[in-house]
Parts: sequence; C-alpha cells; structure tokens
Amino acid sequence: MSQPPVGAPGERFEYANGGFYIAGAIIEKVTGNSYADEVDRRVVQPLGLTHTRVRPTTETGYPSPHPRGYSHQFLKDGADPAAITPENWESLMEEPGLPPLDVTELNSSLGYAAGNVVSTTTDMIRFFNAMTTGSLLPPAQHRQMWTTVSTEGGYWMPYARYGLGMFEFDEQATGGRTLRGVGGSFWGTYFFAVGTPDGRHTVAVHTNTEWKSWDPMFKVIEAEFGVSIGA
Repeated sequence: MSQPPVGAPGERFEYANGGFYIAGAIIEKVTGNSYADEVDRRVVQPLGLTHTRVRPTTETGYPSPHPRGYSHQFLKDGADPAAITPENWESLMEEPGLPPLDVTELNSSLGYAAGNVVSTTTDMIRFFNAMTTGSLLPPAQHRQMWTTVSTEGGYWMPYARYGLGMFEFDEQATGGRTLRGVGGSFWGTYFFAVGTPDGRHTVAVHTNTEWKSWDPMFKVIEAEFGVSIGA
C-alpha cells in the first residue's frame, strides 16, 4: 500500500496475485463467511462441480488419484525472501538447469484466493464455459468480467486482453477469431482452458510443472482451433 498505483482503474494491465488476495479478503469481510465457503456456495454447487474445492489452509495432500508436482521455481540457498523485489527476483532464483523438486506435499494453500482450488480438467471446462457464456453471473457482472485491457507490457501472456480473472486473445493475433481463456500456474502445476464464447468448443490442459514458455500453449491452440497466435 506504500507504493503508488501503476495507473487509473482500467487504464493499463499489470498482473499481480495481490489483486486476488484482496478480492478474497473483501468476500470474507462482506459475507462474514470464509472464501472457501463462498466459492462452494456460489460457484461449485450451482455448476455441479463434484471434483472441485478450495483447500483448507492447513492441507498438504490431494484426493487420490492425483499427479505428482515438480518445480524448478525456488530460491537459491541463503536468499532472503524479504529482500525480493520486482527488479531482483530473477537473480535470486535457482538456475533453471537444476533437476526439478517434488513439491506435491507442499502447503500450496498459501495461494489463498490467488490459487488454492483443487479441480479436474472436466470440472474446469464446465466452469470456464459458464464464465464465457454468462450462464452463472448476472448480465452486468458478466459484461464487466469481459471488459478487457491489453496485457502488452504487463509481465504476462502476449497477444491477449485481460478482464476480471479471464482473458481473450487479441483478434488481431487470431485472424479475427474470438477465443477466450482462463489459466494460472503455481509450484508444480499449470492449467489453462481456451474456447469459443458460445461454450461449444473448449480445450483444457494441465501440466505437473510450471509453464516455462507460452509456445506449447500456442501450439495446442493452433492444433485445436486452427489459429496461429501472433503469426
């Protein structure tokens, strides 16, 4: 809070997990319930997501069966987490050539509202289709979710526009084809779903390590939708 804003609301894009933390805190303050309970009541139950839940903050395991998670994303020995800044964080990370670390039992619940949901690709397709078609949210909220700003220069995926937790590919990068998506990465995991706004054609992918390049994602989209992102 001591830092000045990067721009007026809606003026520019700069991704930060902090926005999701704030949203989770607002949900709990307004409702008097936990973030997990509100996600269950307002999203999971109405959509019938039988394999989706927010993890308790003390939980380190997953329902079986589940994949192992492997990470290359950890600090060098002796690095002080309190000393990390937006300018020096890369220099404090371990070299990418090191063997991956099994982080399956890591307490990733610290992701809170920014990344603490356990789900399946099937459930996430159902969730994504509800978000893109507008079948869950009231019309005004749905329009606001899909009022987007360019991600260029915002330390995130290129050729995209970001809304409220969701994104659209810039139609100039897709040859005029409208494709929407949702995704995220945490230690030892990465997920994305991309599809058409009518919910009739969606692909979802999960990996058991963090995303290291956008190229594999773009190749999946090209194979599935016949669209060369940025080409």
